[in-house]
Amino acid sequence: MILIREAGAVSCGLLAFWAACTMFFQFYVVTICFRQRRSVLYMISTVLNTLFNYCAMQYVNIYARGRLSDFEFRMGQFPVVWLVVLLGISLLLAMLEFFDVEDWEEHHISARAVKNALDALPTGLFYHWENGFPKLVNERMDILCRRLSSEGALDGNRFWEMLGKGSFSEKAGILRTGTEPMVLFENGEVFQFSRKQLLFEGVPLVEITATDITEEYGLGQQLEAENEKVKQINERMREFSADVTDATIAQEILSAKIRIHDNLGSLLLATRRYIEEDEGSDRGSLSMMWRQIMALLRRDNRIGGSDMYRTVLGAAEDVGIGVWIRGELPEVPWQKRIVVTAINECITNTLRHAGGDELRIHTVKTAEETVVTLKNNGTPPGNPVPETGGLGNLRRMAESQGAKMEVSGDPEFTLSLRFDREEA
Repeated sequence: MILIREAGAVSCGLLAFWAACTMFFQFYVVTICFRQRRSVLYMISTVLNTLFNYCAMQYVNIYARGRLSDFEFRMGQFPVVWLVVLLGISLLLAMLEFFDVEDWEEHHISARAVKNALDALPTGLFYHWENGFPKLVNERMDILCRRLSSEGALDGNRFWEMLGKGSFSEKAGILRTGTEPMVLFENGEVFQFSRKQLLFEGVPLVEITATDITEEYGLGQQLEAENEKVKQINERMREFSADVTDATIAQEILSAKIRIHDNLGSLLLATRRYIEEDEGSDRGSLSMMWRQIMALLRRDNRIGGSDMYRTVLGAAEDVGIGVWIRGELPEVPWQKRIVVTAINECITNTLRHAGGDELRIHTVKTAEETVVTLKNNGTPPGNPVPETGGLGNLRRMAESQGAKMEVSGDPEFTLSLRFDREEA
């Protein structure tokens, strides 16, 4: 049986190399065991196996040199076969321990598993102590820190201060500062950062998160653009509504003038007959017709100005409708146009359908809203009131501006408009 001292330098070198490889492999297993916090006996066995391979490597190296002392010569009586068997058993144990720790890794939550899971998150995470020293930084946050600053994730307090001031790389732009900074990177990505105080095993710990809001930011920008378009359309609609209101009022005034003008000829003839024939039975009707004509002729001098309320109330007086107002009518331009349109519609309905001669307007203002209620005398239409023509157009006009409209026909015709005071 060949002894170690009798083996050649090449054989001893190969045995030393085998022992060294097994030793490093076993040392890797030892580090995993410590990270997994395995039992004491398990870790002692792995450490002893590592020490055995180290000693075997040193032992064989002695005889690979070729020059031996008396002590080394006596120690070289160990058979080569036995050493090979022991090294084989050591390698087998190292491999079994390696497969065991890998299997344990798959079935247990370890620090490595937690780190891998955090690295897979799309959200950046940065945990640091109160002095700024990092505790844990996942891969996404590490990339973001390097893109914002050449220092990377070395000091949590300095990194947060940099975010608050927006003093970072020119490759990114600050969209918002404060408690939740928002950063736009050159590739179009947008991240929102936030900070929170935690406790880790009774020790204060700070958490900084970075959330990818690129899609939300893009949708927000698109929504702002759409809102701007809607705002412009609403403004044009308001202008159009104002033009329609003015045209409607002018049309009603013109219609009233035409009706009185058409009756002027017959009124003159009736007046002439009254004077010539002294027909006293027509005196009352003649007086009313002359008052209407005189009111029309004097209206411009009596009312004056171009205020919409003055115009529509003057038109009501021209056609013989008495208007009673209680409270202050709205002066906000778009609300004013809606109220004027409602007054004009009520005047028309009073004349054409109800056969009345009186319109009452009551305005109530609270902290939340302004309510304008219009009521007229005459024959009530009953419920439900058909909202066709002018009433239908009035409802569309009011609701398009955010106002609310209610109509009732019993016991008398009532039209209510509600305006939010915040929109005034």
